[in-house]
Amino acid sequence: MSGGESDDASITFLPLPSTFDHMDPDHWARLSGTIQSWLLTFTDAVTPEWTWGRDAFWYAFVAANPDFPNGKWAFWDPRIPLEGQFIEEWVECGINLPVEDADEELTTPLTHSDTRDLIWGEFSRHIALFYPYRLISTT
Repeated sequence: MSGGESDDASITFLPLPSTFDHMDPDHWARLSGTIQSWLLTFTDAVTPEWTWGRDAFWYAFVAANPDFPNGKWAFWDPRIPLEGQFIEEWVECGINLPVEDADEELTTPLTHSDTRDLIWGEFSRHIALFYPYRLISTT
C-alpha cells in the first residue's frame, strides 16, 4: 500500500478468522483494534477506502462497547474521528427497535446481544462495499 491507496489484498483485517463469533465482545474488541491499526497505516485519510475502514471500525467498536458513549468503553486513537453516519447516529440516540403492533412512538431498548446481532448485519453489508469475498475464513 502506498500513498494511502488500498486494494483488496491489503485489507489486512479480512477475512475474519473462522472462529469469529459476532456475539462475543472480545472478538469485536480485537477486530476494532486490528481495523484501527490498518487505518493508521494510511497517509491520506480522505480516500474512499479510509472512510470505509473508519466506518467499519465504528461498527466493531460499538459492538465491543455497546454502552458507548456511556458506561465504560475502550479508548481509540484520536486520529480516527468520531465521524460517519452510523457512529454519529449512535452517539446522538443509540439504536432502538420499533415495538411491533404498537404506537409508532414506542421503541424498546436493545440488549447487548440485540445490538451485536444488528451490528453484525450492518457490518456485513458495509464490508461488501469494498471486499467482495467471504467475510469469514473457511480455514
